[in-house]
Amino acid sequence: MKSHEEIASRVFSRRDAYKKEQKKQMRRILPAAVSACLVLAILLSLWLYPPIPPHTVDPNETTTDGSGRVLWQDTRPKSGKNSIMENGYYEFPWAYKTNAERYTSLSLGDVKYASRYSEINASHIGEELGVGEAVGYDIYKDKMHFASPSVYALKGISPNLIVAAKYDDGYCLYRSDAEFAFPTLGDLIDAYDLTATLPLTGYYDYTSIIYTLQYRALNEGENSKIWEMLEDCRSAKSATYDQNSKAKYIAFSATSEVLGIENRSFRISADGYLWTNLADYANAYFIGESAAKEIMEYVKASSTKQSPPTFSYLTGTIVETGDGYLKLDDSIMMKNASDGLIFSVLLKDFSIRRYVDSGYLEVGDTITVKYDGRIYDGDALTIETAYEIHHAIVTNDGNALIPE
Repeated sequence: MKSHEEIASRVFSRRDAYKKEQKKQMRRILPAAVSACLVLAILLSLWLYPPIPPHTVDPNETTTDGSGRVLWQDTRPKSGKNSIMENGYYEFPWAYKTNAERYTSLSLGDVKYASRYSEINASHIGEELGVGEAVGYDIYKDKMHFASPSVYALKGISPNLIVAAKYDDGYCLYRSDAEFAFPTLGDLIDAYDLTATLPLTGYYDYTSIIYTLQYRALNEGENSKIWEMLEDCRSAKSATYDQNSKAKYIAFSATSEVLGIENRSFRISADGYLWTNLADYANAYFIGESAAKEIMEYVKASSTKQSPPTFSYLTGTIVETGDGYLKLDDSIMMKNASDGLIFSVLLKDFSIRRYVDSGYLEVGDTITVKYDGRIYDGDALTIETAYEIHHAIVTNDGNALIPE
């Protein structure tokens, strides 16, 4: 068996090979295009939104989170520098993967399933179906792995669609490799028990004269009413929908722990269609213009404009790593390096600390951290909730990097 050092060496070799490929990229300056887009954007914004008086910020004002903790506000001059993630995906060594990531395929009898790469709470587990065969591949050791987990149905969902496999660290979701047809909207709702498994809480509104993106959150308790209205359309038949249609629409952000999906689309358009990709492939139904209009008007009247759930990114150089944290210096992103600051990024759980523990990141690397947008101000500037960390390239002039 190869040592951890040998595995890490192979990881670094892959990373270095990737960096060499990046160096082959050429930089093309597009000043004319950028200037034209800027002028157009300025003219359009002046037409749509007349200038308003400048807002004077009281330097004594502070921003806090819901618990009253102070959030840091970046008031430093913008440098115009950009960062590009060098590699948005990293294949962790086997020892640093979850079981959902290790065992990517599952068989139960003649039925084949693929991992959803997510876990599910035991409260959603139904009857035991039998013992399956799970298979995974270690890319670094070129080795196949096998496991025999117990397989369970999920409450309210056909095991032909989704099941859960029990490993020593919990239950992992798997979806069927087969593509199923759902002739009516009611068939789709019943197959996935959508009224219980898919909360409709927030949506993007594309109903203005021009498509300005606006996020709205449904008021508390309205989710069940929307599903009642959709249940009235159960007989709507499967149809072909042109996604290039110019019809106005609303698009719910479809996220469900039980279904193992995140930020899928659940769209209702003014021309009478419901379209969704929650089943990994598209399903469209013609519910009729009248029903679509009624639902869209009710949803808009029963929601409040909010800032959309977003992520933020911080780029800099790792200056220190330790048990459950790393420190990042963002001087590289400043016009004047002296404006740079040190940030502590907490690596609270396995899913994020493994970026350092596996040897993927080390002191001296330039990285970009994807986080929840909150930097707490105290003895140190601290990011408490980070989601991903990857190597980054910093462009000093803000021009695009175009692959050869």
